[in-house]
Amino acid sequence: SGLPIPLTLRSPPSVHLLQAAEHEVVEVMLQIFKNEAITKVVRKQTEIRQLELDWYAMNYDTMAAQATLFAGFAFANMTEPVPEGTDFWMEVTY
Repeated sequence: SGLPIPLTLRSPPSVHLLQAAEHEVVEVMLQIFKNEAITKVVRKQTEIRQLELDWYAMNYDTMAAQATLFAGFAFANMTEPVPEGTDFWMEVTY
């Protein structure tokens, strides 16, 4: 069997291992960057929701203060006696 052995142009095994390791590092780094981006978005969304909650709480506080003031005026007017000599129908509507 005098046939020559064919030579293949292949890289040594250590180069393939190094390339595989570099590929894994790149995948891990991409996953880290992705996680960091998602975390930033979630934090920003949380900050916006907190601002919305603060805004609604401030509005409800303002409306509660106004309602208290109006209730005070209404109570003061309801407890005020009808002046003497007022017409009966006017007193009924009062």
